[in-house]
Amino acid sequence: YTNAIKKIVVEPGITTLADKAFFYCSSLTDVELPQSITGWGYGIFETCQDLESIVLPSNMTEIPTGMFEGCTSLMEITIPASVKSIGAMAFYRCESLAVIRFNGNAPDINRNAFQNVKALALYPAADSTWTTDKLQDYGGDLTWYPDKGDGVQTSGTFGKSDIMNWKIEGGTLYITGNGHMSGWLGTENAPWYDYRGHINKIVMSGNIENIYSRA
Repeated sequence: YTNAIKKIVVEPGITTLADKAFFYCSSLTDVELPQSITGWGYGIFETCQDLESIVLPSNMTEIPTGMFEGCTSLMEITIPASVKSIGAMAFYRCESLAVIRFNGNAPDINRNAFQNVKALALYPAADSTWTTDKLQDYGGDLTWYPDKGDGVQTSGTFGKSDIMNWKIEGGTLYITGNGHMSGWLGTENAPWYDYRGHINKIVMSGNIENIYSRA
């Protein structure tokens, strides 16, 4: 029946999730995890192909081996500050993963934790534990970007007289609006410039009249 499960709610009081607890729940899209979990098996969400997002408990200390292996629809993940280690193949074949946000000190990351992942990885700019040695690819193609606490975005607005909207989801840049797109000259860059490393598709909609220089 695993292919029929769309939502999982783990009640508070549960302390352990066993190995491959939700393996191949291919229709799973919604998960609620309590703070009470302290024991994490391997491959818990392996091959949950429809899982696009998940909120990890803020007291979680490890992301175990293969936890999200084969979660091909997972688009974004936030690593809580409490996480101290990320295991081998934790995000292997997460082909849609576009943004990884680290909220705390640099954890111990297995060298193959992000194998076959191409994503933007954000880390706290003021945290001295994020040394050059930590800013590696870990088996994938990670573009590291320091979050300076100044509102690093994967969505926003731009323009002068004609205001337009942009957002990045799953490697796709969406631009919507009406009228004349403002341009970027000299040293100016479009607001999505820092995320260019993982944009693989652009979708424009509305009544946009032009595509400006350096877009």
